[in-house]
Amino acid sequence: MKSFFLFVLFGFICFLPAQSQEQLRWPVKGKNPGENILYRPNDYIFDEHNFNDLYIKTTEKDTIVAPCDGTIIMFKYVYNHKINYSLSGFSSTGRNDQETRKCIAKELQTDLNKTVDPKYINITIGISTPKGEKYYISGLRPLKKFKTGYAIKKGDIIGTAGYVYKEIKHSCISISRSIKSIAADPMSPFGLKTTFISPALKEKKQMTVREMQEDIQILVNALKEWYPGLYDYISANELDSITRHIFEEHKKPVSIYQFELLLKSIIGQLHDSHLALLPHPSNQRKMFSYYPSISFGWLNGCLIVNPILTKEGNPYGKQIIEVDGIPADSLKTIIESYLIYSTQQADGFSKSLTDFRLLSAFEFNYFQYYPKASKKCDVELKFADGQLVTFNGIKPDKSKLKILPGWLKFCAINRNKNKNFTTDTLPNKTAYLGLSTFDLNEIEVEQVSNFIKSISDSSYKHLIIDVRNNAGGDEKVLSHIFSLIAEDVFEMYTYKKVNKIKGFEFFKNTTNYSPEESSMYLNYKKVPEKEGYFLFNDSIHKPHPTVNFNGRIYVLVNERSFSASTLLSALVHKYKRGVVIGKETPTTYHQMNASDFANLRLPNSLSTIRIPLVQGVFDTIDEPGIPRGRGVIPDYPVDLSIKEISFENGDSILNYTMDLIKHSKYLPAKAEGNLDKSGKQLFLLIFGSAIITTFILAISKKKKEKKISN
Repeated sequence: MKSFFLFVLFGFICFLPAQSQEQLRWPVKGKNPGENILYRPNDYIFDEHNFNDLYIKTTEKDTIVAPCDGTIIMFKYVYNHKINYSLSGFSSTGRNDQETRKCIAKELQTDLNKTVDPKYINITIGISTPKGEKYYISGLRPLKKFKTGYAIKKGDIIGTAGYVYKEIKHSCISISRSIKSIAADPMSPFGLKTTFISPALKEKKQMTVREMQEDIQILVNALKEWYPGLYDYISANELDSITRHIFEEHKKPVSIYQFELLLKSIIGQLHDSHLALLPHPSNQRKMFSYYPSISFGWLNGCLIVNPILTKEGNPYGKQIIEVDGIPADSLKTIIESYLIYSTQQADGFSKSLTDFRLLSAFEFNYFQYYPKASKKCDVELKFADGQLVTFNGIKPDKSKLKILPGWLKFCAINRNKNKNFTTDTLPNKTAYLGLSTFDLNEIEVEQVSNFIKSISDSSYKHLIIDVRNNAGGDEKVLSHIFSLIAEDVFEMYTYKKVNKIKGFEFFKNTTNYSPEESSMYLNYKKVPEKEGYFLFNDSIHKPHPTVNFNGRIYVLVNERSFSASTLLSALVHKYKRGVVIGKETPTTYHQMNASDFANLRLPNSLSTIRIPLVQGVFDTIDEPGIPRGRGVIPDYPVDLSIKEISFENGDSILNYTMDLIKHSKYLPAKAEGNLDKSGKQLFLLIFGSAIITTFILAISKKKKEKKISN
C-alpha cells in the first residue's frame, strides 16, 4: 500500500508541470497549432543553420495575433541580413509602412553597399510574459504602432504577415522564445513535438594547460581586434606581461572556477565597467557553506566593525587592528588585490566604488579568496583596546537572515521592485524624479515627460534627479530626458571610435554576431595619425520643443551610478545645467566603451565575455576638477560614512540636497567665478600675507647686500 501511494504521488508530481504551462495561441489567425510550419529549430535554410526560430508559412492576407498575454518590449523595423544576424535601429522613416521600408532600404544600401529589397524589411514585435519569458515575432506588416510598455492580451491582432528573410521567398513569420536572455524552445508551448536543442552547456570541471592557454589567447586576440578601450589604462607591454605571467604560473590543469578567476584578473586590470565575464551555466557554484557572523571593513584608513542587525554582542564601530593575526594594514593590501575579481569594475581610476567595497564587502573577499581563511568563516579579531574575540561562522538558513549587514535601506535607495522610476513633490517648490534605470519603455518615457510638464506648469523652482544605484540603460531614453531640461543644443558624444570597420576574424567565436558579417562600420572614417576609425556629429540633440523645465537641477549620484547615469551627470556638468551631489561616479567622465557588445564564447571553457565594440568620447577637454580616467566628481561631495550606510539619520545625500535648496546654495562659487564672504576673507588674508612676506624678504636682501659691500 505504501509503495502504491508513493507511485501515485510521483505520478501526480510529474503531471503538474505539464498542466501548469498554459498552451499558447497559434499566431496565425484561423490556423491550427503546427499548421504550415516551414522550418523548425535546427533545420537548415539552404546552407544556414537555424538554431532557435520556428518559421510559419503564410499568405500576405493572414492576420497575426499575440500568442500570449504580456507587455510589449519591442516594436521596430529589422532587416535580417543573415538567419542569425539582423540589423535594426534605422533613422529614416516615411509617412506609412511602405514608404518607411523604402527609406530604410536606401539607408541599408549605403551601409551594405548592395541593393536591398524593401519587401524583406519587416516589423519585429517582442512580448514579455508575466513569468518573464520573452517571445519575438518577425515578418509583420503593422496595422498600428505599439508603444513599448503596452499591455497586450492573447489573441489581440498585432499585424498582418509579410516576409522575414531575403532567402525565403514565401510570405512567412518567425517566432522565437527566450528565458533570462537564453534561447528557449519555441515549439512545446504550442503543444508541438519539438526539434529544439537547448543551448545549456555541458558541465566541464577541468581544463588542460593547452585548453587554458588557447582560450586566454583567443580572449586577448579578440580584445586587440575589437575593443577600442584596450590601452586606455594599461600599455600593450603590460597586457602581454599579464598573459605571460599567467602562462608561467599555471603549468597544471585548472578547474573552471580557477580559470574564470584568471579571466577576471585580466578583465579587472583593464578598468572598464562595461567589460564583463558573464555567468557560466555550468559553474553555478555555491559561494559559501558558511557565512561570517560579523561584518567589517575600512573607513578613513581604519578597519572597523560595520553595523549588523543582530544586537547580541555587537561591537559596531570598534576599530580592529588584527584579523587572524594579520595586521590591518597588511590585510588591506591583500584584499585590494582581490577586488579585480569583482563582477563589475569601476572605469579607469574612479575611487568611490573601491572605497565602498573596502567598507562593505571585505569579509566576503577575505573568506572567498584568502587561502588561509577559515572554511567555516570563523574569524579572530583583535581590537584597538587589546580585546581578542572569535566570531564563529554560521550556516545560511532563513532563521539566520537577521545577521545580514544593517545597511539594507542604503542599498535600496532609488530602487523599487515594481517601478523603474518614482516621482514626488517636496518642500520649497521642489520636485523629485528617481530613475532606477534608463531602460524605460515608451509609456514610461511619456509618464516622465508628463511629470516634467506638470511641475513646469506649476512653477516648481527645483528638480532633483536621483540616479543613485542606477546601472544605466538606453541612451535614447537618456537623451530624451535631458532634452526636457536642456537649455540649448547638446551633444551626447564628441565622437565615436571603433578599431576596425570590416573583416572581424574573431566574430567566429561570438554568440551574437554572424561570422560572415564583414562590414559593420563603413560610415566611420580614418583620421590621419590616429589609430582606429571615427564617427563625428552623430549624437546632436535639441531641447524638447514643448516640454522644458527651466528651474534649478540637482543630480544625485553615488558609487553605483554607472554608464547612462554617469552620462546624465556629465551632461549637467558640461553644459552647466545644474549641480551634481554625492559620490564620484564609477564610469569615467571623458569616455566610455558602451555600445554594440559582442559576446565572445571561448571554445574550451565555454566562458562568455561581453566586449564593447564602440567607444563614445564625451569630452576632449581636460577639466580642472575631473582628471583623465576619473568619474564625474560632484560639485557637492558627500563623504562615505557609517551613519550614511546605516541610515542612522535617514537618506544623507537627499537630506543634504534639501538643505542646499533651503539655503539657496546652487552652483559652487568656484564654478561661477565668484567668492563668497568667507572666501573673500581667505583670499585677502593670503594676498596680504604674500605682500608682507615679499616686503620682509626684500628688506632682508638689502641688508645682506649692504653688509657684503661694507
